Amino acid sequence: MAVFPSEIGPFAVLEPLGRGGLAQVWSVRDTSGDIYALKRLRSNRRGRKRFLREYEVLANLDCVGVPKAHAFFENSEMNPFFIMECMDGRPAYRALRDAGAPGSKKRMDLVEIVLAHMARILGELHAQSIVHRDVKSQNVLVDADGKTALVDFGAVLVHAPSRPSRARVGTCAYSAPEMLMGKSVDHRVDIYSLGVLLYRLVTGVNPFRGQTRVDTVSRHLVLPAPRPTEFLGSVPPRLCELILAMVEKAPENRPQSCSELGFA
Repeated sequence: MAVFPSEIGPFAVLEPLGRGGLAQVWSVRDTSGDIYALKRLRSNRRGRKRFLREYEVLANLDCVGVPKAHAFFENSEMNPFFIMECMDGRPAYRALRDAGAPGSKKRMDLVEIVLAHMARILGELHAQSIVHRDVKSQNVLVDADGKTALVDFGAVLVHAPSRPSRARVGTCAYSAPEMLMGKSVDHRVDIYSLGVLLYRLVTGVNPFRGQTRVDTVSRHLVLPAPRPTEFLGSVPPRLCELILAMVEKAPENRPQSCSELGFA
């Protein structure tokens, strides 16, 4: 059983919510009894710039479905951390898997709700030149009614597009080809990643996941996604075509903004 601290600064730790390469997240309670999510940098030497950028973005954003950061804490005795709104829901794939088998009405209805919520959230971010760069099941929380939240802005890009970079950010299984190749990226990498996620939510299959990271990268770069109907015959045609367009290799061949993601 993992051991976690009972207190961090003035906050009582309730339970772990997540752990990444650079930071850990817990649900915590303050002295007034209010519940927050607390994110703490695992090392005071690694990832500090990205951590501060994440806090600044979340503190300044006012977007339904994105956690609002409230306060940053730092002193010589502990690694820096910040507190933010604690969002409801479970990782998207788990939430939709429990809603029903691929193709079931309840699951497909939830897919449409998640798509609508994510198009709105990402559209608001992109309008402010903010790119999440790590849209994946773990970072998209969905409750029983389909209410959706986007969390973990540790890879966030501000003032997109970016310069070419060899820095590895995001998650390989969901990353757009231009990101994997270290090219300049813009908001269309989020559209690609959301397309991969939707494909998985609809069919239960990630279209590009390979046996190794190298295999997965190769699939993103070279292999077209199979039609979702190869795994599930009952996909609405317009949704099928939308997902395939979102995971096109070339950014210019994808929907160019989240306003194009409606299909009803």
